[in-house]
Amino acid sequence: MDPRLVKSAQLGDTDALNELLEGDPLILNRVALSQIAETPLHIATLARKANYVRKLLRLKPCFAEELNKDGFTALHIVAATGHREIVRELLSLKLGTNLCLLKGQFGLNPLHHVAIRGRVGVIQELASFCPDAAKQVTTAQGETALHLAVKNHQLEAVRVLVKLCGEDVEIMSLKDKDGRTALEIAIATKQLQVSRSS
Repeated sequence: MDPRLVKSAQLGDTDALNELLEGDPLILNRVALSQIAETPLHIATLARKANYVRKLLRLKPCFAEELNKDGFTALHIVAATGHREIVRELLSLKLGTNLCLLKGQFGLNPLHHVAIRGRVGVIQELASFCPDAAKQVTTAQGETALHLAVKNHQLEAVRVLVKLCGEDVEIMSLKDKDGRTALEIAIATKQLQVSRSS
């Protein structure tokens, strides 16, 4: 990828992006065709440059579905870092629901990443936008976002997931590969405040 494009994405410099596009209107198309997995969208998302992300999504929305070399989409990255404005930008795309369900590294969808990290605001955004992401089982361990929140002692994340999904008996009764529900794991690991909130 052109180093000037990388730098503009890191800095969130939309003027530099405009200049690059004036000089080479196909520069983003070349990125899409290259064998380099990382796109300017991955870089700008990691750098938390919302205006740059917004502009790239208008110009090249297909970048949102690309996995980088580490196996993450832009939504995985921004979900893990907790930047809600960029999460909303990505979800506003026509393919927003698909982005919520795309599995990246280790079979994790973006909701799984935020459940592990306990990013409550982003959990609310993702689970409200795409409830099916909470049902999606991941990894060889057969875990849901709720399992992962419990296993990582993310009490507030567990509370939010239970509140958002609590009436969905299917989600609450899903078992991991060891045959345990999230509530059973909470009880077994003595996370009493979790089991009381469930």
